[in-house]
Amino acid sequence: FAAVGGVPPYSWSLAQGSTLPAGLSISPAGFVSGALASSVGTGDYTFTASVADSSVPPLSAARQFTLPVGPPTGALCNNISWNVSGTNSPILPLDVLGSGTYLGSQGGLYPGGSNIRPSDHTAFGLQLAQGIQPLNASGQPDPNGKEVIVILGESNVEIEGEGITEDSAADPLTNPSVLVVNAALGDATAANLSQKTSGFWSTILNNILPNYGVTPKQVVAAWLEPNDGVNSGRFPADISKLQSQIENISRNLLGFFPNIKLAYFSSRIYSGYSNGLNTTNPEPYAFEDSFAVKWAIQDQLNGKSSLNFDPSKGPVQAPWMSWGPYTWANGLVVPSTAGYFWSCQDQKDDGTHPNKTTGKEEVATQVVNFFKTDPTTTPWFLAH
Repeated sequence: FAAVGGVPPYSWSLAQGSTLPAGLSISPAGFVSGALASSVGTGDYTFTASVADSSVPPLSAARQFTLPVGPPTGALCNNISWNVSGTNSPILPLDVLGSGTYLGSQGGLYPGGSNIRPSDHTAFGLQLAQGIQPLNASGQPDPNGKEVIVILGESNVEIEGEGITEDSAADPLTNPSVLVVNAALGDATAANLSQKTSGFWSTILNNILPNYGVTPKQVVAAWLEPNDGVNSGRFPADISKLQSQIENISRNLLGFFPNIKLAYFSSRIYSGYSNGLNTTNPEPYAFEDSFAVKWAIQDQLNGKSSLNFDPSKGPVQAPWMSWGPYTWANGLVVPSTAGYFWSCQDQKDDGTHPNKTTGKEEVATQVVNFFKTDPTTTPWFLAH
């Protein structure tokens, strides 16, 4: 729990007469922890938490909460957070870390520990956005054409992409000319998509896009969640490798989609519930891959010629790159700045993939809201 106002530090407790499900307790620091007793059934459990500040006399407040208890998923649901290696300190999401450091590397989504995209980069992205218009199958402007957003990534993204395509199509604020194409595929890792000759590209270009009734020349933007299905990660060596793959993918985007202007990246979701159960993308690697996205975008911001997006500075090699929503949170303990957590019930029984209900929607909601609010997407994504 967290409190605002008054004089910190705060002390938490259960209100008089209130109880938690057997096996759980609340600490003075405001953490609910423990293991549910086998006698606890599924359902909603209501309790009241109280907090007191450090004033003299102390100020206090109380609030009622409902704790849902679902059936076991098969994942390791006690892994409600993951610590920095060799410490008892929970990992901070990259956007919460800010100017602080993780194993010597500064946090924040953008340089300097900032979560705010540099203003000059936003200005150029806005310029590109204002030029986006519906395109026909040949890539020519056509009021009856489409503005295609392609979703790329592996199996996690394939699930999340279902929610994004459904939610964007159902939202009355979405421009009717916008079409979101879920081109994510199981095992379409960053390593595979970084290779021009990968069979995944052939499937995307020759099967998925035609099934949506569009062509590669109608793609104007992309949302990607790139990662590699590794068993363990070495920081920063493996993350630098992923960064290089992301930069190759960005160049491939322009090669396969000649009219693409904008590419938005997110890093994968929390996977601590898989540690000790599943060897694919465990923590802290799942968290650490956010640095690969950060560093790839940073290379473009720093003017790396092989990622150039500005024709006044030489041949265009890649679309304009930016963070999309940051979706990783440290389980149930440290939320992202957007306030999202990841519960075990949001994920499948492997603890790695989002489930097709709450997990899928947690990412989909953030992505669609991003496209509805970011200044580089609103000119063309929203209905006018």
